[in-house]
Amino acid sequence: MHSTRWITGLIAAALLISLLFAANRALFTAVVALAAVAALWEYIGIVGDIGTAFSGIIAKAIVSLAAVAAVVGGAYGHAPGLISAIALGLIAGGGWTVVTFGRDPQAGQKAARMLMGVVYVGLPLGLATIVWQMPQGATWLLTILAIVFVGDISAFYVGTYRGRRKLCPKVSPNKTVEGALGGLAGSVMVGVGLKLVLFPQVSLTGMMAAGLLMGLAGQMGDLFESVLKRSADIKDSGWLLPGHGGILDRIDALLFALPVGWFFLNFIFHVTTP
Repeated sequence: MHSTRWITGLIAAALLISLLFAANRALFTAVVALAAVAALWEYIGIVGDIGTAFSGIIAKAIVSLAAVAAVVGGAYGHAPGLISAIALGLIAGGGWTVVTFGRDPQAGQKAARMLMGVVYVGLPLGLATIVWQMPQGATWLLTILAIVFVGDISAFYVGTYRGRRKLCPKVSPNKTVEGALGGLAGSVMVGVGLKLVLFPQVSLTGMMAAGLLMGLAGQMGDLFESVLKRSADIKDSGWLLPGHGGILDRIDALLFALPVGWFFLNFIFHVTTP
């Protein structure tokens, strides 16, 4: 399983880097949109089955289109388009709830969980398409990915070999305080290293703060998905990535880190979208 995890990760990393620097907005947007739909369906499977009846199919279609629209809005309409897409998805989902409530008293709760998924998955991945279009956008997005994934790897190995104190035993029994600190250190170090090579115009202090906060957000995202899975009594969100589980299992930390990265690029580093 460990070797399978590494093989899958290396192949995915190579494909992802190729996609980032292909300079093809339509291709990049399509792949991110597909990832959004896959992650969203995995999320729906975790938080509660909405059934295979026509109304359930329509509900899944609504939230899937909203997530895709958020990604496309980010790619082609920037922030206003992304926000409008999510708002329309929420309105459509709310309408579905009103129509189906007479037949299903749980419709409101199901819709609330599904619509949260639009924000949970669609918003961050929409921000990813906005970051990609910024000056040095592919490089910045690769930096965010590196900060998150190196932090995840560092947390795993430090926790495995040096972990003693449990971090959140009721949520994720294998995570340790030492692993979390090691992950944060890895996030900061890779952020600083990439700053020195790729972004000399960015302050060292700013990049250290960005690495620390993105690493912290990523760990919170990982724990959040663990809460969802533990509530549903499942181990993985899916099976698409051998050794990793589902798409959501692989991007859970990234979903929380991307908004932090976007904030730093806009308000601290002043990298503007053309």
